[in-house]
Amino acid sequence: MLHVRTASGEEVAALSGDNFQTVLDLKRHLRTLHGYPVSLQKLVFDGRLLDDDDVAVPEVGEMQLILLAEVSEEVDSDAWHTAGHELVAYAGRFGHLESARFLLQAGVDKDYYCDFEDAAALTVAARHGHTEMVRLLADAGSSFKEAGLLAAATGGHPEIVRFLLDADACEDDIALTRHALQVAVYFGHAEVVPLLVEAGAKQDWQDCQGRTALMHAVASGHTEIARCLVDTGANKDLRNSAGVTALMLAAVYGHTEIARLLVEAGADTEVVDSQGRTALEHARLRKRRSHAKIAAFLQEVTPSASGTKAKRPRLSPRL
Repeated sequence: MLHVRTASGEEVAALSGDNFQTVLDLKRHLRTLHGYPVSLQKLVFDGRLLDDDDVAVPEVGEMQLILLAEVSEEVDSDAWHTAGHELVAYAGRFGHLESARFLLQAGVDKDYYCDFEDAAALTVAARHGHTEMVRLLADAGSSFKEAGLLAAATGGHPEIVRFLLDADACEDDIALTRHALQVAVYFGHAEVVPLLVEAGAKQDWQDCQGRTALMHAVASGHTEIARCLVDTGANKDLRNSAGVTALMLAAVYGHTEIARLLVEAGADTEVVDSQGRTALEHARLRKRRSHAKIAAFLQEVTPSASGTKAKRPRLSPRL
């Protein structure tokens, strides 16, 4: 039996060495048992420091585990980078709080940027929905709270969004909140949208194609999000670069319930796009059953509707 003890003599594992192909495998096992990060472990057997790729793992005897109290880029660049990669991995894919806490206490850079993940630890934790890991890294002073907010909004993690907003992740950064709102709407995260609106995200900001958050919600058929935006004051009659309004998009995509919501909120049914079409005419141009339903509804609420079927002109290239 192989006994692994700390410098104080405390036994942390008693196991058979032949269960591990390399010393690295043994370190990973100790990480699983106690949360010790691999990069902070040094194993000594019979007075010799073992390398990670050693295949001669002792089967019996006494092995000493030394946990590094500090990892410094100046002292050991390889260990520093390895520890940084571990922190990012624990934050994201695994969510190992204790391992991350060990690394932070040992001085690993909380903002270490991992090229493989193209992100720092807090951003990765937010992306994967690890709320407590985000708290740990934010409390440690990570400067990636803004990127974390955007990642949480994209992934649909309301608890993380709420925490980062409370932590002033977007303080005085209007562009960040409006971007976060757009992506939350686009991906249909109904619990995230009201948090961002309440935080002051500009609902009527238009992207390079003139689309607002409401337009994204309508085009994607996110009824509850559209209702939230309308109820909190979104402009219903703004036009995108093709002159198309949210109501026209509802007609194009056959979303009758959203069209009804917009009309009841006062959306203009008579406004025309850059090719002179109303929402009713957009609905008539489509052949699906859902479009027949929305066309019938718009026929009732459009004062100037003649009741005759419009000719089918060439569709605009992009809405």
